[in-house]
Amino acid sequence: MNNKNPRISVVIPTYNRRDVISRAIDSVLEQTINDFEIVIVDDGSIDETSEVVDLYNDDRIRYIQHEENKGQNIARNTGLRAAEGTYISYLDSDDVLLPPHLENAVHNMEELPDDYAGVVTGYEDVVDGKVIPQPGYDGKITYENLIRDMYDKIGGLSLLTFRTDILGKVGFHDEDIVNSTDLDFYLQILEEYNLFGADEILCRRFKQTDSVSMDAELVARGEKTIISKHGDKLTPENRAKRRYNRGIALAELGEMQEASRVFRGCIRDYPYGVLYYYHYAISLLGGRAFHLLAIYPYIRDWHPESLSKNN
Repeated sequence: MNNKNPRISVVIPTYNRRDVISRAIDSVLEQTINDFEIVIVDDGSIDETSEVVDLYNDDRIRYIQHEENKGQNIARNTGLRAAEGTYISYLDSDDVLLPPHLENAVHNMEELPDDYAGVVTGYEDVVDGKVIPQPGYDGKITYENLIRDMYDKIGGLSLLTFRTDILGKVGFHDEDIVNSTDLDFYLQILEEYNLFGADEILCRRFKQTDSVSMDAELVARGEKTIISKHGDKLTPENRAKRRYNRGIALAELGEMQEASRVFRGCIRDYPYGVLYYYHYAISLLGGRAFHLLAIYPYIRDWHPESLSKNN
């Protein structure tokens, strides 16, 4: 089937996902509507991801391959430039869309006024085989909502479908952002438009130990960039939480002096967080003591005990 000018383009960035890429592709092919294309951007995989994609004989699937690994935002921008749909839906290659996802998104998009850029669905996480429903937005989402709630009600770009034409105003992904890329793009959109929360579970996210969000080095660097770019707009409490993520990542990397400095910043931003004082104090005892005594209440997407160094 040749699907020229599809209603919706599903952009799937991927890197070394031979074991799960078919699960993501199948979830799109099983949607309740057919007017879509799938744009897979392989960001320099060195495994058999390409061979898995080659098994599909479907003209709706386009495969673009980077010669080397360039980073997830560069891969997403490659997909955006190639997409031909009126709407764009993201799907991380280790996630799946539930069958009504695209139909629900298109229906909502066609009903929304022009000041809405897109739709964000509800979702559930799968962690160690356990399915965990997550809270979602229901109705209008503004910049102020996201600044206040951060990740309490929104999670990942696999939930997002948006109008292709907003890119002229919003711009493409910031290629300097290496972690929290989803948060950065949501904020980028919400600076210009509203989003609509369709509070129905239509996406399933599988948490993997080798995802970018579980790489301590990228977390440390990414949180620093997010704070630099958006920190003055965040609430003091949420700015402190971003710093805290960075501090934990730095401690995991053994950079205890810098971690201590970052935990002091958490206290400055939000002096009511008892754990900030606790982690600052134990960071002064050195790396061994810190790893024995530290606890991690805020980090949702990664835990130092299961970190992998793969992107």
